[in-house]
Amino acid sequence: MTQTTAISRITHEEAEREVEANYEAFLEMLPTLMETNHGEWAVLRGCELIATHPTLGQAYDSAFAQYPDHRFSIEEIDEQEPINVVFHFAGL
Repeated sequence: MTQTTAISRITHEEAEREVEANYEAFLEMLPTLMETNHGEWAVLRGCELIATHPTLGQAYDSAFAQYPDHRFSIEEIDEQEPINVVFHFAGL
C-alpha cells in the first residue's frame, strides 16, 4: 500500500506572515546562534529552530526532505544584517 502525504495549501498572505514570524524568531535567536553556529545556516519552521547546517545546500535538502508541505525558512547565521534567504511554500 502506498502512503501519500497531503500538502496543505495556504494563501500568499498566510505564507508572508509565516515567513515574517520565522524571521522575527530568528532575529531573537541570532545572538546565541552567533556564539555556537556562526557561518552556518538555520532551518526554521513555526518560529522554531529545527536544525543548523554548514551549507545552504545541506540546509535546503534537509528541510525539503523533512517537510513535504515545503513550509520552512532558511537563514544565514552571520553578524551582518540578516536576510531571509529561502522560504518555500507549496501551492503559491
